[in-house]
Amino acid sequence: MTNNAINEMANARRVERGTKRCIADAWKIIVFQWRVYLRAMAAYSVVAGIGLTLFIYMCGRVARETLLPMYLLVQSGEKVADVWSFYAPSMVEWGMPLLFCLLWWGAHVLWRSALLSQAEHWAMHGCWPAGCFPLRRSVFGRWRRLLLFDAVASVVGLLLMAVVLLLVLKSSWWSVAPVVLLVLFLLWAAVARLHFAFRATSVLKSYVAVVKDGARRLGSVLLLLVITGAVMLPITLMFAFPYAVPEGNATYDAIGQIMGDAPALPPYFYWLYPLVGMVVGSFFYLVRGWQPLVLALRFLPYRREEKHQKD
Repeated sequence: MTNNAINEMANARRVERGTKRCIADAWKIIVFQWRVYLRAMAAYSVVAGIGLTLFIYMCGRVARETLLPMYLLVQSGEKVADVWSFYAPSMVEWGMPLLFCLLWWGAHVLWRSALLSQAEHWAMHGCWPAGCFPLRRSVFGRWRRLLLFDAVASVVGLLLMAVVLLLVLKSSWWSVAPVVLLVLFLLWAAVARLHFAFRATSVLKSYVAVVKDGARRLGSVLLLLVITGAVMLPITLMFAFPYAVPEGNATYDAIGQIMGDAPALPPYFYWLYPLVGMVVGSFFYLVRGWQPLVLALRFLPYRREEKHQKD
């Protein structure tokens, strides 16, 4: 074998994955390398699951203690202005869900950054990185980049919605525009986010890269979003059940106490439910890793070994 052939095999040509190969490769990682995947993503999934559970719990608590009594008073015939003047939530009550929302989102982005960094390692080396906290420098660097992207996208999205709402107030013909524009912007931002995570050097260039990719690549990414979304929807509903049932029971118990009934739930319910929710949330993030992994592999080329004959 000549030296040129050896060099060509060492520098194997990089090929982009198609839709089927993205789904197949992600499935192989989750199923056939589940021990390594679990060891690498367990800690990040636990952090994200704890953040999600605390956010849901805090939102439910504020709703039961402040918004629910106000709603029942309005339903009984009281004026909204009078009820709001006496029972309006304080800044702390409004701020706690917002604070836990930001903490959860930071944990969620950290989990996604770890998954993307390890997927990039797998695409380059053909194996999942070993250890409990692999690629820490790459993970936290990508985490800061994605937080910056989300902050810019949130500001742009809010400005866009403000403009659309002004148009809605002026003309009834624009009543469908907010939903359409919001969906288009979310899809554009989702694809641009992957560009920013792997390729683009700035937030603006990531949005421009979506346009430069053309309809073919954008269509394949949207197809992957639809397929993975259809698969993850029943799984998400299944994992949402352990959150919905305790929140519903707590709400009905709060209504009964407002009406003068004795508490129906035991005292340990309000600390046992968050603990169970943290475990459920951690498993949910472990399972949910398949969806962003599929999308990430669409942007990560693989090396296809060329066949060479001996001279």
